Amino acid sequence: MSGQAGQSPICADATRSVRPGRRRLLIIWICVDLAIAAVLLVLLLYRPRSYMPVDAGPLSPDQYINDLLRQIQRQAREARTFEIVLRQDDINRALAGQVWFDPSGQVSLSGVTVQISKQGLTLMGTAELRGARFIVSGQVEPRLDGQGLLHLEVTKVKVGALNLTPVAMAIAKRMYHQRLQEDPIDLHEIRARIAGALLDGQAFEPVMDLGDRRVKLIGLVLQTDQAVLRLRSVQIIGAVRCLPHGPSFLAVKGGLTSDRFCTYAPTSAHPSSKSLLGPLNIWPSS
Repeated sequence: MSGQAGQSPICADATRSVRPGRRRLLIIWICVDLAIAAVLLVLLLYRPRSYMPVDAGPLSPDQYINDLLRQIQRQAREARTFEIVLRQDDINRALAGQVWFDPSGQVSLSGVTVQISKQGLTLMGTAELRGARFIVSGQVEPRLDGQGLLHLEVTKVKVGALNLTPVAMAIAKRMYHQRLQEDPIDLHEIRARIAGALLDGQAFEPVMDLGDRRVKLIGLVLQTDQAVLRLRSVQIIGAVRCLPHGPSFLAVKGGLTSDRFCTYAPTSAHPSSKSLLGPLNIWPSS
């Protein structure tokens, strides 16, 4: 008599009951996976209520930067130490309408806004990848140390409502170093220093050349909707430079009587040196 013929009715019923049990377990796991995917999708597509891109207003975005640079240059001539108030609304109008792309052109960032509070800066923008749009936000805590170096510590990175800080910072640091290896970069250029501070935690000396004067940030106070910068001016003999020309940066050119503006020209001795961002070009080229 074969084993099948000798199988008892009880064992046969148990074998038949196992298969439906496995199917039910498989269905449960599929439902769990779908639920997790749905939750992640909702978190990624979340749009914070505080994210409200602004219009440029009556002036062009560059005009707000031009006016700020004129104000700094004028006060640098009149006083050795002075204060400048950066208002949140003016910063956001200067950023209005700007769009940045990665070198491959597959990812774009637009609608960038800045929110200023006593705790730090919150930057938000719309990232678009292959037709899908996500709200990306980051929190930055700027501070000056005892040696006068500026730190820009990124404390949080979110896509929608999903906190991706450790992963995002690890990827950003790797991309930053890869970018440095691929192309000669003028690390003395102000935007390259800012990128290094944000992406790699590199503190830098916050100085800026305005014609015949060099202005250094010596104090920073964050308030609701504005930041108060305390600056010190030092005269430079025989030095005329242009400031970086990025998404909305123009430069003051000339001596004490000149208010002309010029676009960015690399100042590095290396003929092929590039701006790290140029504009906001922090992704490795494809």
